[in-house]
Amino acid sequence: MTSQILTKIIDSIPLEGIDFEYCAVKQLETKSFTLPNQSSSLIQFEVLVDLENTSFILEPLKGKLQI
Repeated sequence: MTSQILTKIIDSIPLEGIDFEYCAVKQLETKSFTLPNQSSSLIQFEVLVDLENTSFILEPLKGKLQI
């Protein structure tokens, strides 16, 4: 059952990824996207980011996808 739920979540991520296109240096850019919960269960998530080798911040890094 869990693998079916994860497959549904993965399938909801945009295939083209999340592209910020051109971003000026030292300027704040924001991009929003929806990660739907297509299951009938509350799902917790955590985004793992290599903070030493990235120039961006994702928020929230942890949370729950409501039913």
